[in-house]
Amino acid sequence: MTIRYSTGVYHLLLGKNGAGDGGDGLRGQFANCCIDFYQGTQPTSADNPSGSTYLGQATLGGLPFVHGVVTNGLNFDAPVLATLGIPAGAQWILAVTASGIANWCRIKANPVDNDASSTTLKRIDMTVGINTGECRMSVVNLILGQTVTLNSCNIAGGGTV
Repeated sequence: MTIRYSTGVYHLLLGKNGAGDGGDGLRGQFANCCIDFYQGTQPTSADNPSGSTYLGQATLGGLPFVHGVVTNGLNFDAPVLATLGIPAGAQWILAVTASGIANWCRIKANPVDNDASSTTLKRIDMTVGINTGECRMSVVNLILGQTVTLNSCNIAGGGTV
């Protein structure tokens, strides 16, 4: 027999079934987060260090971000069809700090995360692409000093560890 969850269960796991700040689910755990972008091979687990070339960080408006501070952190919209995404009107912008091809990204929760091996830090790794991947942008070939707006960044219920 296969286990099947309802959309309501996914919404509960993702955060408050569309109401409030989502503090009781994934949405709340990643309140005021950032997304780091990398070139290279995605690690087999988000518990592992990136081990890849760091290309830059996406924040609200592409403005400076400091872990442990809420300023310029990213917040996901309420779940829709068992998926978290970018809120309407929010500008999630990647400030590119090194040239390269963005292959994958890591969402890091707000607490300090030095990218070392950890089984306690909250992280989500995802693929990056133009027309494919969980995080989509208009370009993946990044140039130092460039800013790129994220077109979508979706966390669907039912991911793997």
